[in-house]
Amino acid sequence: MLCDCGCGQPTRLAPQTVIRLGWVAGQPIHYINGHNGHTIHEAGYTEQDCGYKTPCWVWNGGLTTAGYSQLSIGNDRQDYAHRVYWERENGPVPEGLELDHLCRNHSCVRPSHLEPVTHIVNLRRGAATKLTEFAVREVRVLLEQGLSYARVAKTFGVGKSTIGSIATGESWKDVL
Repeated sequence: MLCDCGCGQPTRLAPQTVIRLGWVAGQPIHYINGHNGHTIHEAGYTEQDCGYKTPCWVWNGGLTTAGYSQLSIGNDRQDYAHRVYWERENGPVPEGLELDHLCRNHSCVRPSHLEPVTHIVNLRRGAATKLTEFAVREVRVLLEQGLSYARVAKTFGVGKSTIGSIATGESWKDVL
């Protein structure tokens, strides 16, 4: 078996079963020591249809605990593979912005599936966000009509404190 990092070198057989490394005694190991997610190459991803407009480039190397592509650059620097692929095609991510996966697949490294956005926009697009910009505008309309925080909160399935933060401008202040 050849190293899964794409270097083309043959791997050795696992001397023993080590579950955390994915080794099975007597079976070929997947990576040469030090190669797991540490080499950038064109075969670093697999093209897969993950439900977005175009296929994702799913990273074959190491992943963070949150599922983001991860690699080492040199001996002392870790980076996200999706960021490296983005920068290869588009140059540096603009200051103050971060990359949002439009395909919602954190292991995707396809530059056309990434968009530089502010941190707050990236958070709002995440799975944990319950309100959209449209919903926030609706919240404000309902509050202007005199509905209570409790009633508006129940309507949108959020807490009264969330509605209060919108009403006072603590959150979503950029949405008019």
